[in-house]
Amino acid sequence: MVQKEIIKGFPDAPGVYLMRDRQGRVIYVGKAVSLKKRVANYFLKNQDSLKNQILMATVEAIEYREVSSEYEALLLEDELIKKFQPRFNIIAKDDKSFPYIKVTKEEFPRVSIGRRKKGEEEVDYFGPYTSAKLLRRALTILRKVFPFCTCRRFPKRACLARDLGLCPAPCEGLISKRAYQKIVAGLADFLTKIDSELIEELAFEMRGFVKKEEFEKASDIRDELEALSILIELKKFDRKVIVVETDFQKLGLIREPQRIEAFDISNIADKNAVGSMVSFYKGRPDKNNYRRFKIRSVNRIDDTP
Repeated sequence: MVQKEIIKGFPDAPGVYLMRDRQGRVIYVGKAVSLKKRVANYFLKNQDSLKNQILMATVEAIEYREVSSEYEALLLEDELIKKFQPRFNIIAKDDKSFPYIKVTKEEFPRVSIGRRKKGEEEVDYFGPYTSAKLLRRALTILRKVFPFCTCRRFPKRACLARDLGLCPAPCEGLISKRAYQKIVAGLADFLTKIDSELIEELAFEMRGFVKKEEFEKASDIRDELEALSILIELKKFDRKVIVVETDFQKLGLIREPQRIEAFDISNIADKNAVGSMVSFYKGRPDKNNYRRFKIRSVNRIDDTP
């Protein structure tokens, strides 16, 4: 059985910890905001979870891998669970990985959502993201601004996407290779620059078009901001998945809570306020109870109570 003294060498930093049995097999992989504090919880006298009692009776060694951020810890945990298939990890054992936005390196690049594959070198990846549903929503909005092709093979006739303004129809020669690649490059640049400076730039540009009464251009930027808010929200979901692992005793709780719900409010350019809720049951994400809310009653930057 592993001894409590091992915690002294663990850093107060984000990372992933691996528990091994007597044969050296990885039997559990976990992530943490603070490796030292998270692993220390396993040695608490009031830790009465049957699973943890059986786990700690089996563990002979605990090692860790420190990373630079909570988000990296989430991704590394998923990778290691799929690699080692630990018997005490309930979820994430399948061969699925987080979805990416994929852009092919063809003359007329195709854009899609998919998993990263080994040997797929002629593809640029953007991501990863943890919610395929929200990612599809964001890409649908972006396609209005950066129309692109999704067809694996060019059809003989243009599809409905051309009539909806979602594809410039390279299959019918309605756009040059150079012009099409410029559109896709703009999409790639947008996906790469997801930060607060981009929000400010887009909001300033949108206000300028509104003052000039160029409402169609302002509407395009509004769509970009909406897609950007979804992509940023995806990153917030990733953070909350890890934040829930905070030491519950610091909250004055005697026992670890069965259900935790966390809310967050996002505002873009003083408007388009949305709320999000993530739910956890028995320490695991309960994604069926995740919710998104449109806030219509507040028109200023404020965390609505």
